[in-house]
Amino acid sequence: MDVMRKLNIGLLAVVGVCCLSSCIEHQRKTEADKTETVSKSEEKFIKEKNYSGIRVYSGRIPCEDCSGIEQRLVLKGDTLGIYRLTEVYKDATEDGDAVLVSTGEWEFRGKNKKDPEIMYLSQGHIRDSVRVASYEFKKDRILQLDLNGESVNNKASYSLRLLKHTR
Repeated sequence: MDVMRKLNIGLLAVVGVCCLSSCIEHQRKTEADKTETVSKSEEKFIKEKNYSGIRVYSGRIPCEDCSGIEQRLVLKGDTLGIYRLTEVYKDATEDGDAVLVSTGEWEFRGKNKKDPEIMYLSQGHIRDSVRVASYEFKKDRILQLDLNGESVNNKASYSLRLLKHTR
C-alpha cells in the first residue's frame, strides 16, 4: 500500500508540474465563480468543433496534499478527438481550491477483442506528446491506469463515471 501511495504521489506531482509548466489554463476562483465559469467554458469547448460524439465523465480521486481532486472530463469524437480535463484540487492552498484545466487529443487503442479498450489522453497532439494519461474504458465509467498502464489496486477511487453521451 505504501508503494502505491508513493506512486500516486509521484504521478500527481508529475501531472501537476506538467500542467503548470504548460500553463494551458491555471486559475484560482472563488466557489461562486467556479461553477458558472466551468459551465460556460465547457459549453464553449463543446461548440468549438463539430464532432459526432460527446462524452462527459466526472468523479473524485484521492489526493495526498489536499482533500480530493474533482475531475470532469469532456471528450469530443467517437474513437478519437479532443478533450478538456478540469481538475479542482479541493483545499489545496491557503486560499482554497486550485483549478487546473488541460486540453489535448485523445484516442482509443485496443490490441484485440479480448483485451480491454484503453483510452489515451495526450496534452497536445496524440502522436508527439510525452504527457499521456491512460484509462481503461468501461461501458459506464473509465478507470485511471498507473504510469505503466496497469490497473490501480483501488479502482473505485480512480474511476470517473459517465454522465452524458451524445452521438
